[in-house]
Amino acid sequence: METLIHADIFFFVATVGFVIIGIGVVIGLVFVILILKNIHALSKIVRNEADLIAGDIDALRTRTKSLTWTIAFKLFRNFFVNRDRD
Repeated sequence: METLIHADIFFFVATVGFVIIGIGVVIGLVFVILILKNIHALSKIVRNEADLIAGDIDALRTRTKSLTWTIAFKLFRNFFVNRDRD
C-alpha cells in the first residue's frame, strides 16, 4: 500500500514537472516566433533601403559619366589657357 502511495506521488510530481516544462517550451516558442517576425520585418526594410541605395548609385554613376567629358574638357582647356598667359 505504501508503494502505491509513493507511485501516485511520483506520477503527480512528474506530471506537474512535465506541465511546467511544456508551458516553458510554449513560452519560448512564442518568443522565438516574435523574434523571427521582427527579423523578417527588418529584412524587408533592409531590402527596400538597399534597392533605394542601388538606385541612387545608378543615378550617381549616370551623372558622373555625363560629367566626365565636361570636366575633362575644362581641365584640358585650363591647362592650355594657363600656359598661354605665362
